[in-house]
Amino acid sequence: MDPAVVALLIGLAVIMVAVLVVGRNPGGRRPPPGTRPRRRTRGSLSGQAERGRAFEAQAEVEAHDIDQMLAARDALRKRTGRPSIADELAEEARRESAPGDE
Repeated sequence: MDPAVVALLIGLAVIMVAVLVVGRNPGGRRPPPGTRPRRRTRGSLSGQAERGRAFEAQAEVEAHDIDQMLAARDALRKRTGRPSIADELAEEARRESAPGDE
């Protein structure tokens, strides 16, 4: 047999053994450190209610963050002498709805 073929077969065998060893290692299935395991609720609405409240809280934070980002963007535009985003969008909408300009 050609030495290159033998080397290739040995390399494939080593890779297969490594995959099998890693796959059977129970430590590979543990959650990462610092994470909590997932709780299972059986037919309980309390878990769904908790998730609902968490989603509501996250949506509220995101809405507040978006408002802050828009305010900061408008402040920057104001400092550079450009109109605010709302004014620019209103002007664009006015131009698009104006009859006979095109």
